[in-house]
Amino acid sequence: MSLQVQRRDELDSMHAVLGSAYIGTVFASILYGFNTMQAFNYFQNSSADSKVLMSLLILLIVLDTLHLALIVDIVYTYTITSVIDSEVFVRPPWSIIAHIIVSSLSDAIVRSLYCWRIWMFSNRNRLMAASVLLSTVAELDASQLLVGVRFCANVLLYSIEIFIWPPSVLNMGVDDAELLIRSHHSVALCASVMADALIAAYMCYLLARSRTGFANIDSVIRVLMLYSINTGLLTSLAAVAALLLFVLYPGTDFHKFMFVGIFFVLPKLLLTSLLVSLNARASLKQSVQPSVLFSTMSALSVRSVLNRSSRVWRSQTTMPASAWPNSNPLTTATSAEPITIPVDQLMEEDPRASKLEPYNSVD
Repeated sequence: MSLQVQRRDELDSMHAVLGSAYIGTVFASILYGFNTMQAFNYFQNSSADSKVLMSLLILLIVLDTLHLALIVDIVYTYTITSVIDSEVFVRPPWSIIAHIIVSSLSDAIVRSLYCWRIWMFSNRNRLMAASVLLSTVAELDASQLLVGVRFCANVLLYSIEIFIWPPSVLNMGVDDAELLIRSHHSVALCASVMADALIAAYMCYLLARSRTGFANIDSVIRVLMLYSINTGLLTSLAAVAALLLFVLYPGTDFHKFMFVGIFFVLPKLLLTSLLVSLNARASLKQSVQPSVLFSTMSALSVRSVLNRSSRVWRSQTTMPASAWPNSNPLTTATSAEPITIPVDQLMEEDPRASKLEPYNSVD
């Protein structure tokens, strides 16, 4: 009876892990479709951006596609190919190693773009940019070390005599290698949480410092602050949830993989936040332009009214027009001609619009 209960518990644990992976695959597929649509909209409307930024976004879409393919291969291996092989939880397939490499590389590129934006927006503040960059490098380094250690652990399990970096792992037992794997994975998740939190905090601080006192400009800044908070909060909460599941379920071979569902979604959430912020620039510019145009037209209207009132008052006096200072009857206009001022020129000349320029430009 005890064997049956133990077997039932193992099956329940395996079902929970596979269910988590399946749900993560579904959400990753949805986010992949959303990211593809956002990327299409970006390339349709952002031809003014630099070629470097466009090339990086193309690379991110390629990595995002490869990431989804690796997720599908992982789920297929665990649910179809090796569904009755419990050793697959001890010897992860190659697609998991490739998944870690692809996801960590994609995250590093996205966070590097955010780091560049903070660098430009903060007038090249080294402390802000360096803290984000260091946490990004820590996450990338821990992930790559995790790949190396995991591969070495697989070599130990297969009893293959081959020299693989890091060489010290070959002198460890399987339990020690597993402990090292868990420590590297924990460091990677903690660094991911720190990087996303720093990005959100720095962007909110810089945007709050850029307030102008004009209602329309400040409303755009508030929208940008909400984008930044959502960017950091959503990805940070997902990383914290994955870290808690990874730490709280270290026991059995099945429970240790409870976090994979969230881990599948993390890179796509980060890419989604970047694409949404890039595509939001056009609509935010359109919301700023009417206010700048209205302010300029109002100034021109007031000036026109004052000039007309001055001419009427002068015509009602007995003083000849030639006696007025700074007056020339030959150049006095009898009718006002319409003035056409391009909106782009107004945006360039208006000092309030320049407040958002570091955010709108990422090239």
